[in-house]
Amino acid sequence: MAFQGARRRWQTAWMITPRGQSAALDTLARDHYAGASMRAREHTLVAERWTLAHRSFSVVAAILAAIAGGSLFTGPGPGTIRVAAVLVLLAAIVSAADAALGATATITDHQKAADRFSTLASHIARFYRVDLLDGADEAEQAARYERIMEERDAANSASPHSPPWAQQLVKARRAGRPKPKETRPEGAKPAEPSAPAEQTPVAAE
Repeated sequence: MAFQGARRRWQTAWMITPRGQSAALDTLARDHYAGASMRAREHTLVAERWTLAHRSFSVVAAILAAIAGGSLFTGPGPGTIRVAAVLVLLAAIVSAADAALGATATITDHQKAADRFSTLASHIARFYRVDLLDGADEAEQAARYERIMEERDAANSASPHSPPWAQQLVKARRAGRPKPKETRPEGAKPAEPSAPAEQTPVAAE
Protein backbone atom coordinates (compact mmCIF):
# COMPACT_ATOMS: atom_id res chain seq x y z
CA MET A 1 0.00 0.00 0.00
CA ALA A 2 1.59 3.25 -1.06
CA PHE A 3 1.33 5.84 1.67
CA GLN A 4 0.30 8.88 -0.36
CA GLY A 5 -2.57 10.97 0.97
CA ALA A 6 -2.93 14.63 0.04
CA ARG A 7 0.44 16.09 -0.74
CA ARG A 8 -0.48 19.75 -1.16
CA ARG A 9 -4.14 19.76 -0.24
CA TRP A 10 -3.59 22.74 2.05
CA GLN A 11 -2.61 24.88 -0.94
CA THR A 12 -6.00 24.44 -2.58
CA ALA A 13 -7.91 24.89 0.68
CA TRP A 14 -9.43 28.20 1.72
CA MET A 15 -6.71 29.86 3.74
CA ILE A 16 -8.33 32.24 6.19
CA THR A 17 -5.62 33.53 8.53
CA PRO A 18 -2.11 32.40 9.55
CA ARG A 19 -3.80 30.47 12.33
CA GLY A 20 -6.08 28.97 9.71
CA GLN A 21 -3.11 27.64 7.74
CA SER A 22 -1.54 26.30 10.91
CA ALA A 23 -4.75 24.44 11.77
CA ALA A 24 -4.97 23.02 8.24
CA LEU A 25 -1.37 21.82 8.32
CA ASP A 26 -1.93 20.36 11.78
CA THR A 27 -4.83 18.27 10.47
CA LEU A 28 -2.91 17.07 7.43
CA ALA A 29 0.17 16.24 9.49
CA ARG A 30 -1.85 14.13 11.89
CA ASP A 31 -3.29 12.18 8.96
CA HIS A 32 0.20 11.59 7.58
CA TYR A 33 1.45 10.56 11.01
CA ALA A 34 -1.23 7.87 11.21
CA GLY A 35 -0.32 6.65 7.72
CA ALA A 36 3.42 6.51 8.42
CA SER A 37 2.88 4.70 11.71
CA MET A 38 0.68 2.12 10.02
CA ARG A 39 3.22 1.56 7.24
CA ALA A 40 5.96 1.03 9.83
CA ARG A 41 3.86 -1.58 11.64
CA GLU A 42 2.97 -3.31 8.36
CA HIS A 43 6.62 -3.73 7.37
CA THR A 44 7.51 -4.88 10.87
CA LEU A 45 4.85 -7.60 10.67
CA VAL A 46 6.07 -8.73 7.25
CA ALA A 47 9.68 -8.90 8.44
CA GLU A 48 8.61 -10.94 11.47
CA ARG A 49 6.63 -13.43 9.36
CA TRP A 50 9.50 -13.88 6.91
CA THR A 51 11.94 -14.33 9.79
CA LEU A 52 9.75 -17.09 11.18
CA ALA A 53 9.52 -18.77 7.77
CA HIS A 54 13.29 -18.53 7.23
CA ARG A 55 14.03 -20.06 10.61
CA SER A 56 11.50 -22.82 10.01
CA PHE A 57 13.14 -23.76 6.70
CA SER A 58 16.57 -23.75 8.34
CA VAL A 59 15.43 -25.91 11.25
CA VAL A 60 13.69 -28.44 8.98
CA ALA A 61 16.76 -28.72 6.74
CA ALA A 62 19.03 -29.18 9.74
CA ILE A 63 16.78 -31.88 11.24
CA LEU A 64 16.60 -33.82 7.97
CA ALA A 65 20.37 -33.66 7.54
CA ALA A 66 20.91 -34.80 11.14
CA ILE A 67 18.53 -37.75 10.73
CA ALA A 68 20.23 -38.73 7.49
CA GLY A 69 23.62 -38.66 9.13
CA GLY A 70 22.44 -40.56 12.17
CA SER A 71 20.77 -43.27 10.11
CA LEU A 72 24.10 -44.28 8.63
CA PHE A 73 25.35 -45.25 12.10
CA THR A 74 22.37 -47.49 12.91
CA GLY A 75 23.63 -50.19 10.64
CA PRO A 76 24.91 -49.71 7.09
CA GLY A 77 22.95 -51.42 4.39
CA PRO A 78 21.31 -50.76 1.05
CA GLY A 79 18.03 -49.69 2.68
CA THR A 80 19.71 -47.40 5.18
CA ILE A 81 21.78 -45.74 2.49
CA ARG A 82 18.70 -45.14 0.37
CA VAL A 83 16.84 -43.61 3.29
CA ALA A 84 19.80 -41.38 4.12
CA ALA A 85 20.04 -40.30 0.49
CA VAL A 86 16.35 -39.39 0.41
CA LEU A 87 16.66 -37.37 3.62
CA VAL A 88 19.71 -35.54 2.33
CA LEU A 89 17.83 -34.77 -0.88
CA LEU A 90 14.85 -33.41 1.09
CA ALA A 91 17.16 -31.25 3.20
CA ALA A 92 18.71 -29.86 0.03
CA ILE A 93 15.27 -29.15 -1.44
CA VAL A 94 14.19 -27.27 1.70
CA SER A 95 17.39 -25.21 1.70
CA ALA A 96 16.99 -24.46 -2.01
CA ALA A 97 13.39 -23.36 -1.47
CA ASP A 98 14.49 -21.00 1.28
CA ALA A 99 17.16 -19.52 -0.97
CA ALA A 100 14.80 -19.24 -3.94
CA LEU A 101 12.25 -17.31 -1.88
CA GLY A 102 14.95 -14.81 -0.96
CA ALA A 103 13.89 -14.73 2.68
CA THR A 104 17.02 -13.02 3.94
CA ALA A 105 16.82 -10.18 1.41
CA THR A 106 13.08 -9.77 1.98
CA ILE A 107 13.53 -9.55 5.74
CA THR A 108 16.23 -6.90 5.34
CA ASP A 109 14.13 -4.86 2.90
CA HIS A 110 11.09 -4.77 5.18
CA GLN A 111 13.15 -4.05 8.30
CA LYS A 112 14.70 -1.05 6.53
CA ALA A 113 11.26 0.08 5.35
CA ALA A 114 9.93 -0.13 8.91
CA ASP A 115 12.84 2.03 10.09
CA ARG A 116 12.18 4.60 7.35
CA PHE A 117 8.51 5.01 8.20
CA SER A 118 9.18 5.03 11.95
CA THR A 119 11.64 7.88 11.41
CA LEU A 120 9.15 9.66 9.15
CA ALA A 121 6.42 9.32 11.78
CA SER A 122 8.68 10.87 14.43
CA HIS A 123 9.48 13.80 12.12
CA ILE A 124 5.79 14.36 11.39
CA ALA A 125 4.96 14.23 15.10
CA ARG A 126 7.61 16.86 15.80
CA PHE A 127 6.17 19.02 13.02
CA TYR A 128 2.65 19.25 14.45
CA ARG A 129 3.60 19.06 18.12
CA VAL A 130 6.51 21.50 18.07
CA ASP A 131 7.25 23.19 14.74
CA LEU A 132 3.74 24.52 14.17
CA LEU A 133 3.77 26.11 17.62
CA ASP A 134 7.10 27.94 17.49
CA GLY A 135 5.76 31.12 15.89
CA ALA A 136 7.20 30.58 12.40
CA ASP A 137 5.56 32.48 9.55
CA GLU A 138 3.35 30.91 6.88
CA ALA A 139 6.15 30.46 4.34
CA GLU A 140 8.37 28.63 6.83
CA GLN A 141 5.51 26.40 7.95
CA ALA A 142 4.74 25.54 4.33
CA ALA A 143 8.41 24.81 3.62
CA ARG A 144 8.62 22.46 6.59
CA TYR A 145 5.51 20.64 5.44
CA GLU A 146 6.95 20.26 1.94
CA ARG A 147 10.16 18.76 3.35
CA ILE A 148 8.13 16.18 5.22
CA MET A 149 6.23 15.32 2.05
CA GLU A 150 9.52 14.90 0.19
CA GLU A 151 10.73 12.56 2.93
CA ARG A 152 7.47 10.61 2.65
CA ASP A 153 7.85 10.28 -1.14
CA ALA A 154 11.44 9.09 -0.73
CA ALA A 155 10.35 6.48 1.83
CA ASN A 156 7.64 5.23 -0.54
CA SER A 157 10.07 4.98 -3.46
CA ALA A 158 12.73 3.11 -1.48
CA SER A 159 10.38 0.66 0.25
CA PRO A 160 8.64 -2.51 -0.99
CA HIS A 161 4.87 -2.73 -0.93
CA SER A 162 3.32 -4.26 2.15
CA PRO A 163 1.01 -7.21 1.35
CA PRO A 164 -2.76 -6.90 1.80
CA TRP A 165 -2.83 -9.24 4.82
CA ALA A 166 -0.43 -6.94 6.71
CA GLN A 167 -2.50 -3.87 5.82
CA GLN A 168 -5.71 -5.52 6.98
CA LEU A 169 -4.14 -6.79 10.21
CA VAL A 170 -2.76 -3.38 11.12
CA LYS A 171 -6.09 -1.69 10.34
CA ALA A 172 -7.95 -4.23 12.46
CA ARG A 173 -5.58 -3.75 15.38
CA ARG A 174 -5.77 0.02 15.06
CA ALA A 175 -9.56 -0.05 14.94
CA GLY A 176 -9.68 -1.99 18.19
CA ARG A 177 -7.18 0.21 20.00
CA PRO A 178 -8.40 3.10 22.19
CA LYS A 179 -7.52 6.55 20.86
CA PRO A 180 -4.37 7.84 22.63
CA LYS A 181 -4.45 11.13 24.44
CA GLU A 182 -2.60 13.98 22.78
CA THR A 183 0.78 14.75 24.33
CA ARG A 184 2.62 18.01 23.80
CA PRO A 185 5.94 19.36 25.08
CA GLU A 186 5.77 21.09 28.41
CA GLY A 187 4.73 24.73 28.04
CA ALA A 188 3.44 24.32 24.48
CA LYS A 189 -0.04 25.61 23.76
CA PRO A 190 -2.45 23.77 21.46
CA ALA A 191 -3.22 25.43 18.15
CA GLU A 192 -6.21 27.72 18.48
CA PRO A 193 -9.09 27.39 16.02
CA SER A 194 -9.16 30.15 13.49
CA ALA A 195 -11.66 32.95 13.92
CA PRO A 196 -14.12 33.65 11.11
CA ALA A 197 -12.65 36.09 8.63
CA GLU A 198 -12.73 36.98 4.98
CA GLN A 199 -11.84 33.92 2.94
CA THR A 200 -9.12 34.25 0.35
CA PRO A 201 -8.49 31.24 -1.92
CA VAL A 202 -4.91 30.19 -2.55
CA ALA A 203 -4.29 29.00 -6.07
CA ALA A 204 -3.19 25.40 -6.52
CA GLU A 205 0.12 24.55 -8.14
